[in-house]
Amino acid sequence: MSFKATFQDPEKHNTWFRTVSALTTVRKEINFTITSAELIAWAINTTDTTLCQVKFARSFFEDYEFKPYDIVFGEDGVQMVTDPHGNDQKLYSFEVNGKHLTTISKKPDGDSVNDFTIAINNTANCPDVLANRLLIHIEMSSLISKDYTPQFTPIKYDPIVIDLKYKRKFLDVYGSKSLSAQETLDYRLSEIFAEADRELATALFNENNKPNPKDVDQLTMADEINLVCCNQALIKNFLDNCNPNVTEEMKLEISNQKLCVTAFTKAIYGKNNDVLRNSMSLSNTINTSDLECHCLFLKENERGDRRDDGTKSIVFKLKDFKNFMSIGSSSKSNLSGNLNMWFCHRGEPLLVEFNKPDVKSELVLITDSSGIVNGENENAITKATTAVSPAKGVTTEPLRAEPFFSRVSPLKPASLPTKEIRRSPLKTMDGSVPNKNSVTKRLFVKGDDEHPLSLWDHEEDDFQKERQEHDEAILLPAPAERSRTTIGWGRKPLELDHNIKQMDKQSMLKQEKRKYLQELKDEQKKQKTEPMDSSVHESQEGLGPTQPNKPKGLFD
Repeated sequence: MSFKATFQDPEKHNTWFRTVSALTTVRKEINFTITSAELIAWAINTTDTTLCQVKFARSFFEDYEFKPYDIVFGEDGVQMVTDPHGNDQKLYSFEVNGKHLTTISKKPDGDSVNDFTIAINNTANCPDVLANRLLIHIEMSSLISKDYTPQFTPIKYDPIVIDLKYKRKFLDVYGSKSLSAQETLDYRLSEIFAEADRELATALFNENNKPNPKDVDQLTMADEINLVCCNQALIKNFLDNCNPNVTEEMKLEISNQKLCVTAFTKAIYGKNNDVLRNSMSLSNTINTSDLECHCLFLKENERGDRRDDGTKSIVFKLKDFKNFMSIGSSSKSNLSGNLNMWFCHRGEPLLVEFNKPDVKSELVLITDSSGIVNGENENAITKATTAVSPAKGVTTEPLRAEPFFSRVSPLKPASLPTKEIRRSPLKTMDGSVPNKNSVTKRLFVKGDDEHPLSLWDHEEDDFQKERQEHDEAILLPAPAERSRTTIGWGRKPLELDHNIKQMDKQSMLKQEKRKYLQELKDEQKKQKTEPMDSSVHESQEGLGPTQPNKPKGLFD
């Protein structure tokens, strides 16, 4: 076997199943990366806005072996990296269908799992039918054994090291405080510093392992990073009351006095400001004394006075966050452990992390990039300070002014597409308004020699009213002409003709009657001057003996 891992504890099986199930909600395919020290299960969605990964330490498994040098089949997944100590390490990555793996890992009703084994046999002795297949063997308490062989695809591991970047930045900004405040610094914050330093020293893909501590006079707004550490039960109890189908987004708002967690849905308006969906929200407020610890990057104006109470707020998607929280214990009685949340500016990723024995879960979410909060723009900030859990007694002095530069999210592409400029159809390509004397187009336009004489269904007063509207349309300037591709409804102003006299209904009927009689006389004269054959005459008169020779006219 080139890889084999086995665990036997039912609680570990529940953790494995919840992990696979949560990763499937991010993406249909789940990726696995095998190293000599841990097994990494991770998934990133198609829009590159959500990354979730869970690291199972080698000690999580009762039996763990990895022989990358024996891999012959599926060698596309083999990678060589150099660890911080300069030693070469091989790792293997593959992609498997998450829905199939979730179905396989699900606990059967009325039974429990005694032994769960995952293996890969891509060695030279592997049969062709088992190459690039994940070998899963399950032994139940009822002495039933199950074997599955789902197929996987070898891939390359391209890690996103936002967690390492944030922790390096966190140590650079706040780590120097722990050296000068050993006696007053809270021990829980000291543990976070030690854990972050230990992780940076042992990470395989740490691009910037060198510390760069910041002095108090060197901090700028580009160095902003905030930490919120609390028991996961505080957040889990709130999420249990939130339905992701009703509330779509979540907001964290923290100051030195309180932490406010809000789940909300924005209102949607249609045409004419019609409400298509009402806005709704659900919030919970927690006192900062109930938190384990927190670090805030405060803002001050040029005079050294705080512009506000140092409130920080970020907005992100609720569904992915709630699915990630389900990886923890399903039982409320076992909700132990702290939840760490790192975030910088709005629009930059939120890093959520919680550790359990031998299992480390991380979530990276893109936040809302809105730069306006309480009517103030973040670019107007001129000075910054830091505060490390004010209740614990550690603060700093105001810092020097430094301009704020916009930061690009590591999960987003470097070059964002430019927005297309939409021009109004009432304006020309150069943005100028067309000639006001132009006439609005309409769908059906009459000829120049036609006049409004067809008024059989109107009374005389209606006719006069319409003529008056035409006269006013001629005197008033016509509206601007729409573009050639747009068909508009409107009226075309008629040219003023003084020869047309207003006629009443009786005179118009007489005039039409004269025209009709004249047409009959002309037709009779034509028939007398041009004799026709009987057969030809029948073919021209109608379709049959019951058909009239000529349809009845208006005055018949």
